[in-house]
Amino acid sequence: MTSRLRLAADVGGHSIAVGIWDPERALLLGSGVVDTPPDRSVSSVGTVLALKALELCEDLGVPFPSRGGVALPGMLDRSRSVLVSAPNLCWHDVPLEEISSVVSCAAGSSVELYGENDANCYALGEMMAGSAKGLSDFVLFTLGTGVGCGVVLRGRLLIGSNGMAGEGGHMVVRDDIPCGCGGLGHLEALAGADRVEARGKRSFKEQWDDFVKGTPSEALEDFLDALSRGIASAVHLLDPEAVVLGGGVSRAQGLLPLLADRLEPYLAGAFRGKVRLILSSLMEKAPLVGAAMAGEMRD
Repeated sequence: MTSRLRLAADVGGHSIAVGIWDPERALLLGSGVVDTPPDRSVSSVGTVLALKALELCEDLGVPFPSRGGVALPGMLDRSRSVLVSAPNLCWHDVPLEEISSVVSCAAGSSVELYGENDANCYALGEMMAGSAKGLSDFVLFTLGTGVGCGVVLRGRLLIGSNGMAGEGGHMVVRDDIPCGCGGLGHLEALAGADRVEARGKRSFKEQWDDFVKGTPSEALEDFLDALSRGIASAVHLLDPEAVVLGGGVSRAQGLLPLLADRLEPYLAGAFRGKVRLILSSLMEKAPLVGAAMAGEMRD
């Protein structure tokens, strides 16, 4: 008998979240997190994902799902079903079928996985059951290893002609810092936690703690300025009801009010005082819910 359940996963540069989703009850039955393998290869990531899913299924007493969705940190070409680029994993031109094949092999059970950009999944999850519930137009930025972005307009995910719309992490905010994607001056190159840590030569938390004490690093100042510019550009382009911030970095003490102040000078007069910044309420569960939803939307 084919399981009605869906496998949901969120693959990140440092960790992989896995969940089992029940579409009939719109409920995440269980979830868990494992470290991303050091080599970050498709084979290693798929194997670890599968083993965690098997463990969850055993704990829940349910069969292994035959279908599911996976949130991926990169640009996907929907027309070819290919993950074009995921710089933080060093993945390039990876067919989604390959990911399904690795997971199926490691699990010893066939599963068809639908891939979607992780920030898009995050936005879908927040729209369904989080801070963005009830909103028709919003932009979501995920602040973590890199910077992701998902856009919802009139209640629908903005996709674009190739399925790569909403790549706010690759908006140009400077012209001199190389980004892992190969471009120059992108938001992620200055606001991704990995980049802040590499440039500041300390952990993001250590740099933020110093900032709160009044001794900011240049890398952290650049982070705040770049993020303010990026949010301002998104607001000018899309006029959203709200800008939602998610990911571990979004929980930094005092970040929202600080951004609200730093954002104002970059806004056109008509937008000043009107930007609503809110935090994700689902946090790490949002991409799992969204990945499951993305898979369901395909059915």
